[in-house]
Amino acid sequence: MPFEIVHRNDRSPEIEAATLDLLPCVVARTESGWVVVLGRDELSAFGGEVDALGRGLHDALGARGLALPVR
Repeated sequence: MPFEIVHRNDRSPEIEAATLDLLPCVVARTESGWVVVLGRDELSAFGGEVDALGRGLHDALGARGLALPVR
């Protein structure tokens, strides 16, 4: 799955509008625009654990009716 890490000073106007002061966060580009998938509190709760981030991302996407493409 392609992804991009963007510093707060390098956000496009669209991502800046979607994220406001929610940084750090994970956003997804959908057909209807940018959606915050994981916010600061959720990311912090993973405690730096990659597996927890993966599970949390999967769960958060599902809760929003989104899914990663199958390859």
